[in-house]
Amino acid sequence: MWSDPLQSPPRKLQKCRRRSSSGISSRQYCLFLLLQRRLNLPVIVLSGAGDVRRSDFPDTFVFGAGSSAYQVEGAAFEDGRMPSIWDTFAHAGIYGGANADVSCDAYHKYKEDVKLMAGMGLEGYRFSISWSRLIPNGRGSINPKGLQYYNNLINELLRHGIQPHIMLCHSDIPQTLQDEYGGWMSRKIIDDFTAYADVCFKEFGDRVLYWTTLNEVNVFTIGGYDNGITPPNHCSPPFGAKSCSIGNSTTEPYIVAHNILLAHSAAVRLYRRKYKLTQHGFVGLNLFAYRPLPCTNETADINAVQRVYDFYVGWFANPLIFGDYPDVMKRNVGSRLPEFTREESMQVKGAIDFIALNHYQTIHVKDSSSSLERKIRDYNIDGAFELIYTEEDSPPDRFEYPVTQPGLGDILEYLKQAYGNIPIYIHENGQMTRRNATLTDTRRVEYLQAYIGTVLDAMRNGSNVKGYFVWSFLDCFELLDAYGSGFGFYYVDLDDKELTRYPKLSSHCDALDETDVEVRLATQIIPKKESFKYLGFVIQGSGDIDDDVTHRIGVAWRKWRLASGVLCDKKIPPKLKGKFYRVVVRPALLYGAECWPVKNSHVHKMHVAEMRMLGWMCGHTRSDKIRNEVIREKVGVASVVDKLREARLRWFGHVKRRCANALVRRCEGLVIEGTRRGRGRPKKYWGEVIRQDLAQLHITEDMTLDRKEWRSRIKVEAPLTQKKDDNSGEPPAPTYIHGGDACFSGSSFGIRRTDFPDTFVFGSGSSAYQVEGAASEDGRTPSIWDTFADAGGYGGATAEVSCDAYHKYKEDVKLMADTGLEGYRFSISWSRLIPNGRGSVNPKGLQYYNNLIDEIVCHGIQPHVTLCHSDLPQVLENEYGGWMSRKIMCDAEDDDFTAYADVCFKEFGDRVLHWTTLNEVNVFTLGGYDNGISPPNHCSPPFGMRPCPIGNSSTEPYIAGHNLLLAHSAVVRLYRRKYKSTQHGFVGLNLFAFWSLPYTNKTADVIAAQRANDFYLGWFVNPLIFGDYPDIMKKNAGSRLPKFTRRESKQVKGAIDFIALNHYMTVRVKDSSSSLENDIRDFTADSAFEFILKNGGTLPGQYSATEPGLQGVLEYFKQAYGNPPMYIHENGQMTPRNATLNDTTRIEYLQAYIGNLLDAVRNGSNVKGYFTWSFLDCFELFNAYESAFGLYYVDLNDKELTRYPKVSAHWYSNFLKGKGYKHSDKLLLHSSQ
Repeated sequence: MWSDPLQSPPRKLQKCRRRSSSGISSRQYCLFLLLQRRLNLPVIVLSGAGDVRRSDFPDTFVFGAGSSAYQVEGAAFEDGRMPSIWDTFAHAGIYGGANADVSCDAYHKYKEDVKLMAGMGLEGYRFSISWSRLIPNGRGSINPKGLQYYNNLINELLRHGIQPHIMLCHSDIPQTLQDEYGGWMSRKIIDDFTAYADVCFKEFGDRVLYWTTLNEVNVFTIGGYDNGITPPNHCSPPFGAKSCSIGNSTTEPYIVAHNILLAHSAAVRLYRRKYKLTQHGFVGLNLFAYRPLPCTNETADINAVQRVYDFYVGWFANPLIFGDYPDVMKRNVGSRLPEFTREESMQVKGAIDFIALNHYQTIHVKDSSSSLERKIRDYNIDGAFELIYTEEDSPPDRFEYPVTQPGLGDILEYLKQAYGNIPIYIHENGQMTRRNATLTDTRRVEYLQAYIGTVLDAMRNGSNVKGYFVWSFLDCFELLDAYGSGFGFYYVDLDDKELTRYPKLSSHCDALDETDVEVRLATQIIPKKESFKYLGFVIQGSGDIDDDVTHRIGVAWRKWRLASGVLCDKKIPPKLKGKFYRVVVRPALLYGAECWPVKNSHVHKMHVAEMRMLGWMCGHTRSDKIRNEVIREKVGVASVVDKLREARLRWFGHVKRRCANALVRRCEGLVIEGTRRGRGRPKKYWGEVIRQDLAQLHITEDMTLDRKEWRSRIKVEAPLTQKKDDNSGEPPAPTYIHGGDACFSGSSFGIRRTDFPDTFVFGSGSSAYQVEGAASEDGRTPSIWDTFADAGGYGGATAEVSCDAYHKYKEDVKLMADTGLEGYRFSISWSRLIPNGRGSVNPKGLQYYNNLIDEIVCHGIQPHVTLCHSDLPQVLENEYGGWMSRKIMCDAEDDDFTAYADVCFKEFGDRVLHWTTLNEVNVFTLGGYDNGISPPNHCSPPFGMRPCPIGNSSTEPYIAGHNLLLAHSAVVRLYRRKYKSTQHGFVGLNLFAFWSLPYTNKTADVIAAQRANDFYLGWFVNPLIFGDYPDIMKKNAGSRLPKFTRRESKQVKGAIDFIALNHYMTVRVKDSSSSLENDIRDFTADSAFEFILKNGGTLPGQYSATEPGLQGVLEYFKQAYGNPPMYIHENGQMTPRNATLNDTTRIEYLQAYIGNLLDAVRNGSNVKGYFTWSFLDCFELFNAYESAFGLYYVDLNDKELTRYPKVSAHWYSNFLKGKGYKHSDKLLLHSSQ
């Protein structure tokens, strides 16, 4: 960290202008920070603390703190480490003998430090590698002790869930390279640095995603080679701030910077060539940046501000973005500034994945263009500006930065405008204080509050900021001040041989006094409860959920461990622990609410949060203690009950020895009714479960008070119970023992749920007509699918009953929750909600969908709703021809489709975030209006595949497609105008998509594959992205393809928040351009290709899993349409309906496609979710009940329509619960099935 790195002697203070500031109560903000960082809770603190919270930032944003090797590691001469240039500089007596030979001794105390980081809740830790510890001579052999240390440190961070962000060189190159060839003054260092980077990428890159090559390259160059205030202490008169024995201040800074740029770009090229495809990481460069303000409003000072940006930031950013130095630098520096060769320019340009910034304060800038007249000039004079600390720039003393005008927002805005909004990490930002002043560092709290607020403002204004790291985690050896000042969250007592770390107020708020504050939930004071009743996921319709404490627990599930970290930290006084528990933990966790409001986008996280918090509270992991295969082999399935009981009782014996008012004792009365996911969720009080276990082992509760008797009783009695059979009349085993789960042999899995982002949603799907049944009940009228099926298209099979989800929705949602679904995609039956297609709403239909959505959300599952799954009300088809008429889609709110959507948004939008207007619009249009194989059964000879009473295959598909686009865009505009600001949802469109590969390598087939994408996908996507149909469609279809008016084009373009895909298989495409010569053409003839299906070795009637095409389709969307957000709405394997529950081919298919999806995500595709088709075996729209896609079989011959899980349901459930899978896993159903 550099406190004042760029100026030599202190500048005079000048008064440019004065700004007012207001104070803030440190205790009030202390409470805010404690709740924000520990549990991420929004708390209203009387008299108003700041309102910024962790959840205001994206989940992918990382908050952390930092250090550097030389500043914290110590152990300078241990285990083979050699001196760096900083060792040499410090030992020269610059700091009165102070050095970092020991410092914080992080080399030996890294485990203690990482535990402190986890206790604070750090999500990332930025540190550097000591080049001279890893490769002591700068090149050649690796030091095994150094390698072991950094491996241990990285592993320890990851074990605690903390992202490592690594700096390759924090200004500390090995002294041996400085001695040998002058370090950065020689181009020889480029090869040595690249080789060193290669070692780091190779050894650590399997666990490290974020690399920064060099730290504060602008400051290092100026301090080391212009004014000489930092190593290697080069300067020349009259510019040096310190006596220098060597150097040339007029040329060396520019030479060194040039070599640094070439070395950085070489390391980036190496990573991209050798490691990027396997490690998927990012490599950036770190710069120091003031926020410059003009000292006056004069033009000269304003222009000088731009020169500051050019000389400080553009010096390095311009070459990396544009390939050359800023023009003003080339003009002012002239021949002293090295020139990039054409090859160097190409190598440097684009050699950056992110820019990292170190920023601390605002500074004022005064023009000094007259300095350019001097014959001898250094960097500062070439810049022709003077940096001035004004009264508002300067702290009360030199040990604190002002907080009245945080400047990060301006810098980020500048980078956004100047460099195309490149990804940014804030690597250093923090407050300097006197080292031994106080642990109550309220000024640091105020500073961080102000600066984090400016980061949030910048992000809301579109800045591409990815993370924020406070400098520093520990008080350490400061590079410009040794041990005179401190920036850390933790004070390190250098006079204590143990180098004990003491938390400051800024780390956990030791000064909290609960008598000074009141904690409120919205406007109501949170009551303190002695116990609570947990009812699972229940949604209430009132209240501001954004300000609900329990909602915030869900947002911050990854913080669950922090509460235990506070309560278990031996360094925190017991009295403070008690206050923390009473003020924070108990009100949050024991709040006696019957309803816990949850934001739709956070329900998955809230589930994880609650399970983990309850696990912490009870001190009990509710999972099997014995691997399934071991149970089968050694003791048999029947003894699972007793083995697990024994494990539970060991835990319970520990609990019962606690005092009566212990938290875990109070949890004996905990009801866990609404939970889901696997075993360990008994639907009764914990105490009852334990007493049942005790009774079966003939143990009374008082025995648990004596540890010796307890152990002996367990040892003697437990084996006896194994001999008892299930007909003994004893109480049945808890429900989580015989859960009917599948047992999987093997525990080594490849892809896991955790390989995907937390925000990614996995689910399954259905549609109203296919599963609801109750076709003629409670006011529902027929849809076009009812009419089509009733006409005998499927030999009399219809969906009048189907799965009867209309009556059995609660049972189905419970199955979803047990399976572990995070999302459920379903559709609303238009003719059930508004039976006449327009007009009055059917109260029974409204009640059903409200109940279904409530039940889904109550179980922590996201509802993803399709407005129309090809099932238009028949009454509208009869009245004006349905989608053939524009009456269906005018954008006035009283027109039919828009009015129907308005009802849905109004009635359900408070709980539904993800809306899809129409399903498979391309397939619906072709099947319904070209070949007539689906409703409304329009076609005309010679194109129809079945007899059609009406239609024109040459024109109707294009007319219907046009009207669908206009209807969709009208609904999107309605939502954005009327509901977006309050409901914050998203509206997309669903398409069916093959992955089209050319049949041969012939040019004609290759071009035909692109035509397939244009006709099937571009038909709808091109208008929504670009405002018009693909050129090839306009050319081939001619006047039969409707034209968008200028107004329609404007309305359609951009009317999409996401694209949803239904994808099942890869096809081959063969050119058939000769079809364009036909006098009468339909869509298929216009497209001039034919699909050729290849079996791929699968069974007849099943899709091939040998060449999954999801990645290809997603990559096409990324390249062709700018990587829009995508959801996979349908993907699954078709099997004969009554074949078997052991659907291993479905598992193989899902394995292949989910793996293919992960590849796409890792390659940058903007995929947000994946839904299998289908959750239940249902009425399939093209073959009724002949085939099935479901995870659950529905017995249609059973009047109860019983659902039976297939092996794929267990497999998917295990995947979702984090158990992972690999292709070679063998699967066996539980014997009870």
